[in-house]
Amino acid sequence: MRASDGQVVLVGGAIPGERVAARIERVAKGVAYADTVTIDEASADRRTAPGDPSCGGCVYAHIAYARQLELRAS
Repeated sequence: MRASDGQVVLVGGAIPGERVAARIERVAKGVAYADTVTIDEASADRRTAPGDPSCGGCVYAHIAYARQLELRAS
């Protein structure tokens, strides 16, 4: 994702193609890291995440499995 000034912003909890409001948590080496605050337009691939979303193994839990495979392959 890109902010209006061309800064690269990596948004945790968002799926590519979604429109979200995000809060930038830190900036390092020209990349901003943000967390999703609200989802304005959800992806058709969004699902309710089972379990604890802060679990390290659950990074893609909110994404339908078929889409997870696509994202991991790219």
